[in-house]
Amino acid sequence: MGSNLKTNNSYTAIPEMPIPFQVEIEFSNICNAKCMACPRYDMPTPGFMKIEILEQIINHYKKAKEYLNWDDLPEVIISGGGEPLLNKQALSFINKITDAGFSTSLTTNGSAIDGEMAKKLANSNLEIIFISFWGIEQQEYENSMKLNFYKNLERVLTLAEECKKTNKTIFVKWVRVPELKSSDYEIEIFWEKHGIKTINGYHSIWNRGGLLEKTKLPKDSFDGQLPDTNRRIWCSDLYFSDAFNWRGDCVLCCCNYFTSNQIIVGNILVDKPEDFIARKNKILNERPIPKMCQTCKLPRTSRAMRLTGRIFKHLSLEDQKILTQY
Repeated sequence: MGSNLKTNNSYTAIPEMPIPFQVEIEFSNICNAKCMACPRYDMPTPGFMKIEILEQIINHYKKAKEYLNWDDLPEVIISGGGEPLLNKQALSFINKITDAGFSTSLTTNGSAIDGEMAKKLANSNLEIIFISFWGIEQQEYENSMKLNFYKNLERVLTLAEECKKTNKTIFVKWVRVPELKSSDYEIEIFWEKHGIKTINGYHSIWNRGGLLEKTKLPKDSFDGQLPDTNRRIWCSDLYFSDAFNWRGDCVLCCCNYFTSNQIIVGNILVDKPEDFIARKNKILNERPIPKMCQTCKLPRTSRAMRLTGRIFKHLSLEDQKILTQY
């Protein structure tokens, strides 16, 4: 992206320094669900993001694009360690982000979506709305997420009807926890009948930051690879994405939302874009790597391709291997 890219042969190569193609923003770390594959046993202090924090994040990346000569603004993912729509300012926050020119998606469990909010979300400038809905039978859903199946199904279907009117794309996604007995095919057909798309694949449990080791989940249900510290880019999430908690701290990565021992790269109120980049580069080059990273199992190849999607096809074969061959 811009002047941050080096060149080898005729292809655009990977950035010399960490640079975010994706920014995840946490409106709140409070959640009304208790999903089996969410390590919420050691969450940081609960709270809600304030407007001044969000405005600083927006300004941070708009300035970074100008001063660091980035080609594009990073994509924004509204998610974090909690349910974003529990923040009463969530809708106005979404509008601020999209009005600033960021391609933006929302991940929600749907439990806070009443009829009025469904209309507003459908008429927003969100690119995609992802609904976490684990199961199509009452028992498997309620055992997996500890939310009311019928109430939330009605909310999701209401949102879907509103989104049809505005051609807004919504996807249902789930995680293959032991309580979820329905097959992928059955789930896909269920939502297809309601005119809702599903995400194929990516249903396995990620042992994010190694934090699921303390849960009752069977260890053989985890998917992904440990980081290879012989690699220059041993974690594409750390290299190509930023993650902000509700306080405005840039944390190590999206896995870091779920522990009170958060590794803080910087704070949006006091640090400049180049500060975040320099500190991340230091973390990437230091050995040993952070303790939580040593036990973190992610589907690293697919994550790398997802995060670098806008440049991946332009990379040399050598650089593609650097990113994806773990």
